[in-house]
Amino acid sequence: MIFRIALLLFFSGISSVILGQSNLVLDNVSPKVKWYQVNTPNFKIIYPEGFSKEGQRMANTMEHIYGPAAASLGIAPRKHFPLILQNYNTNSNGFVTLGPRRSEFYTMSPQRPALLGNNDWLDMLALHEYRHVVQYDRSRTGLTGFLRILFGEYTQAAIASATVPSWFWEGDAVLTETALSKSGRGRIPEFSATFRANLLENGPYNYNKAYLQSYKHFIPNHYVLGYHYSNYLRQEYGSENVEKMVNRTWAQPYIPFGFSFAQKKFGGKKMPGMYKAMMSDLQDKWQEQQDRLQLTAFKVVNSKKKKVYTRYDYPQFLDNGNIVVLKSGLADYPQLIEINIESGEESKIFVPGIINSAGMLSANGGSIVWNEYAFNARWRNENYTVIKLYSYGSGTLRQLSTKSRYNAAAISPNREMVATVEQKEDYSHSIVILDAFSGKLENRFDWPIGIALSNPVWSDNESIVVAEISDGKKRIVELNIANGEVSELLPPTEEQLSYAFRNENWLYYVSGLTGIDNIYARDLKNGQIYQVTSSRFGAYSPVLSPDGKTLYYNELNSMGTDIVVAPVDPGNWVNIKELENTRVILYETVVEQEDNAEILSTVPEKEYPESKYRKKVVKIHSWGPYLSGSAYELEAGLYSTNLLSTTNMFAGFRVDTDLNFRWIGRASFQALYPIIDVEANYARRRQTINFQDTASGNIEQDRLQWNETGVKAGLRIPWLLTSSKFHTNLEIRNYFGYTAIRDYQSSAFGDNRYFLYFGQLANGNLLSNEFRILFSTLHSRSKRDINSKWGAVLLFENYGTPYGGDYRGGLTAIRGQFYFPGFARHHSINFMAGYQHQNVTLDNNNYWFPNRMPYPRGVSGSTFEDFYTIRSNYDLPIIYPDLSIGPWLYIQRVKAKLFYDYGYGKIDPKRGNTGIQLTEQISDSYYSTGAELTFDFNFMRALPMLELGVRYYYLPDQRTGGFEFLVGSFGF
Repeated sequence: MIFRIALLLFFSGISSVILGQSNLVLDNVSPKVKWYQVNTPNFKIIYPEGFSKEGQRMANTMEHIYGPAAASLGIAPRKHFPLILQNYNTNSNGFVTLGPRRSEFYTMSPQRPALLGNNDWLDMLALHEYRHVVQYDRSRTGLTGFLRILFGEYTQAAIASATVPSWFWEGDAVLTETALSKSGRGRIPEFSATFRANLLENGPYNYNKAYLQSYKHFIPNHYVLGYHYSNYLRQEYGSENVEKMVNRTWAQPYIPFGFSFAQKKFGGKKMPGMYKAMMSDLQDKWQEQQDRLQLTAFKVVNSKKKKVYTRYDYPQFLDNGNIVVLKSGLADYPQLIEINIESGEESKIFVPGIINSAGMLSANGGSIVWNEYAFNARWRNENYTVIKLYSYGSGTLRQLSTKSRYNAAAISPNREMVATVEQKEDYSHSIVILDAFSGKLENRFDWPIGIALSNPVWSDNESIVVAEISDGKKRIVELNIANGEVSELLPPTEEQLSYAFRNENWLYYVSGLTGIDNIYARDLKNGQIYQVTSSRFGAYSPVLSPDGKTLYYNELNSMGTDIVVAPVDPGNWVNIKELENTRVILYETVVEQEDNAEILSTVPEKEYPESKYRKKVVKIHSWGPYLSGSAYELEAGLYSTNLLSTTNMFAGFRVDTDLNFRWIGRASFQALYPIIDVEANYARRRQTINFQDTASGNIEQDRLQWNETGVKAGLRIPWLLTSSKFHTNLEIRNYFGYTAIRDYQSSAFGDNRYFLYFGQLANGNLLSNEFRILFSTLHSRSKRDINSKWGAVLLFENYGTPYGGDYRGGLTAIRGQFYFPGFARHHSINFMAGYQHQNVTLDNNNYWFPNRMPYPRGVSGSTFEDFYTIRSNYDLPIIYPDLSIGPWLYIQRVKAKLFYDYGYGKIDPKRGNTGIQLTEQISDSYYSTGAELTFDFNFMRALPMLELGVRYYYLPDQRTGGFEFLVGSFGF
């Protein structure tokens, strides 16, 4: 039990380490944003100025679902839960967290059909994220609740997450959004298509692999696994027994694999056995569905044999008759690829930046457009989606918008206009027409708030097909940009529709009508609808060839997506009236258990009083021990972060592996453009140096000790500068420090005022300055890449005493880490070069700043006046074993590193006021070479990936070597 609790606290430290760091950049918005609030009996809804209508709607929605969405877990959550609506962030996301307890909704509606379905985005977030609120409050029971009292919210969150796996947290929330709406992700075939393909083509993977994922095969995330697993538990054992399972686990977190034993107690099978039963049930149902299908024939265009999961998405035609696609996968970061439709050969066109996935790509002739994220350099919760256009013929890239909120983009047939969906800060949607050359706004067509738009596609130079989403349904309409008229092409339906376009009198689209996504066509003359494809797992992104005689589309399988082609032959299409119903409905039992699928259609419209929200600076949420930013240190104390993430505080102590204590009080004020950091501390400092005895000529060691009491304050400006395939950051900071130094002692010379080479006052005040510039730019990576293919990280640091005081000292360090491609895929050549100068004199007021430069591996060096170092590495993956050792270890990757290090240091201090002079310069060179073998693995089925390994180093000049145990990049 003690071991288990200690382990849980260890995971608690891992999960919360970054929250306690003084250099953390919080996610917030600029101070120009004014905040308002409405308070309901159970919630505090906080939102920016101008978002009152949706703030009121969410207040009513949250109150309306408060009881029903929590009932199956048998708890009524604590009142006054804070919900923050962030409408300056263009990510489509939301979260619930502790530390402090709150939820945030990012209000930009997504374009991806597999995420949104037919839901209103905020309604879906309300159901999903509120279920997490319920889960957290349910976890405050038994020992988990007791440890929360002892250590605060960090510990509660970490233990609750470590004991009940993440697949349940997210799967249970997806199940809730599915059962309490008409369009949760459990009702969207694309959501589980790859999961279904893996099962039917490869058979069930073992539980560890299915949950913890793999570098060898693509495994859908824990949302997908969790939905199916949670649904199976509810279907077979009912909500009451599922509630008992999680309640028992959180009440007794010291039981290893407690959730597995809870399933045994209340369901008759432990977790691996339960997982197998669930997969067997799904396999039977889906195989029966497959056996009833009459699949359509097609030809695969991308002929390159796949060795690993690879997607070729969103085919579009180029001028030369070939197609452009977005390629991605386990071994490929997203990139635009040209595929020859005759030979299947592929060539890289361009690597975009961070794509805002709209579930589409658009090209006409040689013009290719897409959406990318753009960032406010300072404010992390203010970002944008911009449109970029690549000209295939000239190889030029243009950005058509700045600081925009454009979601999806389509180039017109004449290549002169770009149509896009704009979602404004007030939650309304518009179709915006831009000039394709200048990005100038040509026209805007506004829709009422409450109707979302997705995936615009040009029919001709005057007409745009777009999907409307409202009231849990979707319809396809066409906008005439000449007169603004909107005509209906497909009436509102609860079907999961996507990828619609019109060609003459036919409307093509993708629908999950039969439980598998397929391409359909509606004859706009008579209204008849036909199934064009019958796919095994899913058909997506249809596009017609320029002559209209062939249909290209994505065919999904367990190895990704292929570009396939089939002739356009309406005579072979199947009228939907003749289709056999092969749909497998998994969620029906849970819908019946909840008996509330219409809950979102009965939300009241009460008007709550609105008031300005006054930011609170202090919000203490945790108290206890946590890992600091270093693997060598532990800190304990009080933690505070306010709700709007503008202030972060800590008061307590930090201790390292040598039991050196430093008492710390720090605060980071981040509401203004420059971050203001303040810290007060007290510590007993230790320093070991080498010196030469003038009498014997021997090199001796002196261990110095002294007390430091200090205050440090300054400004920090972090800039996020990413605008391409290189992820770029720049941070500049400058801190002033005051340190009182007392009780100096020397092991070699006692408490004398100076020692042989480096004088030191017994007592004095240090007035110091710390200046630092950190710049990094790193190329996008695939999952299998160990390091970025190209990149650099540069760091400049300067510590000095320019303000006077009793001590003088200075340290300047500069180092760079550089990355280059290796000799095979996913290999990396990288090296670090650095130089450090420490001001050293023979004055008795010389102060030593802490060393900032690493030594060659395997070397224990002393402090020098000048030190140069080069570390060179060759990193490579060895194997992806997907090896399970019982429930304890799951090894995903084994990798190696070959290294050669060099270091040179010298010290030649000038004569000072001690009256002592140096007989000769001291210098030393260090050489180190060797290899590392490391393992990326999961421990005790916990989702965070850990890294352990062993290093062998050899010191050629000393003809000796040794082994070190590695934890991440740290050696012991």
